[in-house]
Amino acid sequence: MDKQNSAIAESSTNQEEFTIVFVASITTKQGKRIYARQFGKKAFPIKVKASKA
Repeated sequence: MDKQNSAIAESSTNQEEFTIVFVASITTKQGKRIYARQFGKKAFPIKVKASKA
């Protein structure tokens, strides 16, 4: 099994559900604000746990 297929197999066995949320800016641990447009992007993808509601 090559590296790419093993990653797919790993993620399919994971019991937690995730949702991708796109945000225009993020804040670092030091409190500095980073904007996606500074890196030539419209938004950063953030993986969050899906709610059970």
